[in-house]
Amino acid sequence: MLAQGRTRAVTEIERLLGYAFRSQSLLAEALTHSSYPDHRSYHRLEFVGDAALSLAITKHLYLTNPDLGPGRLSALRAANISTEKLARVAVRHRLYRFLRRNSHALDQMVLAPPHPSTIPTRCDQGLLRFAFSPNRCSISRTW
Repeated sequence: MLAQGRTRAVTEIERLLGYAFRSQSLLAEALTHSSYPDHRSYHRLEFVGDAALSLAITKHLYLTNPDLGPGRLSALRAANISTEKLARVAVRHRLYRFLRRNSHALDQMVLAPPHPSTIPTRCDQGLLRFAFSPNRCSISRTW
């Protein structure tokens, strides 16, 4: 995201996800690969995003499947938070276009025909962090 194109990119991301981000700096961090110089990468937000996604999926499955036991609920949760599923969501929304990076290999991955990979998945997990920020810690907002 270039400085002048940043607002346009943020607007497009918000439109794609149906979510208005409060913190532009956290959004930039969520979309920054560690190869991008002098900027914080998405790795810390990915950590929080993993936990937030697991909690959101757990609540949804628990509330919508009252007759299932913990074993079956755990299996459903694992199937729904898999890296491949998250990558498919990221590819469907084309989030990889917004990844800030400084790597020829990543450029090739982003410019190649879309396919599930771990790079867009990590962006998705970072973006999920926003739905669970300290000011808005509400699982219901995710749905």
